[in-house]
Amino acid sequence: MKDLIKMKNSGLIIFILLLLVNFLGNFSGFLHFGIYEDDYWYVVNPINLSTRELLSFLWNNITNIEFGQGRLIGMNLPLLMIHFFFKLGGLSAVYIAGMLLISLNAYILYIILRKNYGALLGILAAVIFLVFPADTTKPFLTHIYQLQLSLFFMLTGFYFLSKDKFLVAYIFAFCSLLTYENAFLPFVFAPFLLNLRWDRKLFRQGLVHLVICGVMIMAIFIFRKLAGEERVASLTLADIIKKTLASFLIGPATTLISFINAPIQAFIFMKESLNTMLVSFALIFVSFLLLFNRFVFSDKKEKLHFNLKSLSGNIEISEELRQFLQLFLISAVMLVSAYLFSFTHYPPNFLQGRMTSVHFGAAIGAAVFMANLLYYLIYLLKQKKYIGFLLVSAFFSFLAGYSAHIQKDYINAWHNQQAFWAEIVKLCPDASENTLILIDMDDLDSTEFIETHTWPMPAVLEQIYQLPDTWAHPPKVIPYRSWSDFQYDTDLRSFYYIPVYPFLFENRDTIYLNNSKIIGIQETNNTMERRFDTIFIDHTPVILQPFESGSVMDHPLTETGKLMMNQFD
Repeated sequence: MKDLIKMKNSGLIIFILLLLVNFLGNFSGFLHFGIYEDDYWYVVNPINLSTRELLSFLWNNITNIEFGQGRLIGMNLPLLMIHFFFKLGGLSAVYIAGMLLISLNAYILYIILRKNYGALLGILAAVIFLVFPADTTKPFLTHIYQLQLSLFFMLTGFYFLSKDKFLVAYIFAFCSLLTYENAFLPFVFAPFLLNLRWDRKLFRQGLVHLVICGVMIMAIFIFRKLAGEERVASLTLADIIKKTLASFLIGPATTLISFINAPIQAFIFMKESLNTMLVSFALIFVSFLLLFNRFVFSDKKEKLHFNLKSLSGNIEISEELRQFLQLFLISAVMLVSAYLFSFTHYPPNFLQGRMTSVHFGAAIGAAVFMANLLYYLIYLLKQKKYIGFLLVSAFFSFLAGYSAHIQKDYINAWHNQQAFWAEIVKLCPDASENTLILIDMDDLDSTEFIETHTWPMPAVLEQIYQLPDTWAHPPKVIPYRSWSDFQYDTDLRSFYYIPVYPFLFENRDTIYLNNSKIIGIQETNNTMERRFDTIFIDHTPVILQPFESGSVMDHPLTETGKLMMNQFD
């Protein structure tokens, strides 16, 4: 029986394999995933708005360049996609489409590498990309529909460049820059990854390609600078250079450490991820056996000529070693250069949470780098390649187990949110216009890989319920770290709060408590309670609102509200 990799429908077999790995590692719990952090803008808006309202919203994004952060595609197309996928099948459909997009990116990476480096190395890189441990945001919808979409454009540009379709390739690459710039960087080194022979002609082509990419990058940078994108506009050239040079060391080191940290964490939490690890191991190992049972490494030798000032001659090395050294060099350069734009998320040393997306641009370089090492390991064991397949499958199973461990946090974070907001509605049914609900942040549940409660929290109530348009200031939940978050105005004889994000408070820079109805929430013995006493801040009383008639629950739920309250209907 011939290897499955040589069959006509092998492409479909590989895609199904990658889809299953992606599902096991990143999406097996998708039915219990929800909305997190930046999703309260990127996901909530497209699912709450009607199609007509969304188109008007997107037109404002396009015409208001500063608001759109210079990402003409990234701030618009993802919202359209989420809107229509949600209409098609709810939040589950949005997640399924996202899983397919990530799997497609892995498959395109496989196709790109297969042409010159063979199917085995291509599959190794594709699987590593799917369970890349440095970026823990695979199930995060905002990043799926921005970052992974940008990567799709870049990889498609890669593909067309390999077919010598230069204009189409650069159009897709530029679309990547207009979506999210970090995904673009591997494209800069495309000629050297796509060609096995590095000669003077290739270096001339590479120089032209580099100039074109440089022009595109500068155009986007200037556009974003002029558009007033804060993370770019606020930095000086000296800041950018200093942080970029440091990032070239910190970022790759953190990424490589993650490949050691992930298996250790998977081992520590093996009890909760054991099923994923066992199934992943069996799937990958059996796939290797079926796809590459008769695979034979090349025994060809090559002569490399060198000519130095005082020394010249030839060195004979194996074709596999030449490929290893070449891929090692180009993938290392891709890995380091991936942190060119990380000055906006400095320092790039995160291993948990949303900020690990700073490593996203390194996913392709790291995947090729690690795949090259694993491929050469199997080559060194070529007389016992099954041992190599066994070791690599075990390594992948630990990475998949780590990804499954991350999934648990996404499930817990959404469950915590649902429980919290159901409790807030229960305790504060009389929340209305100008109501401020104060709660100590220490009383809130927390998770590691995705935050349960974060910056959009003040505006969540108005995203759950369709509140009257006549309410100039809808009810807000304010999580505070200590009472020192509230300052006292002696002239107005009132405490006030300065929001970190004024746009969540109808662009108010200062919120005076004496102009609001104040509700206090506290946790006692793991139970949230409403306070009806008087709060004293620096010995000055703050009167809390007594229970009043009326109910916020009288207002209809939005689509987000239906998702949030579903568990407690």
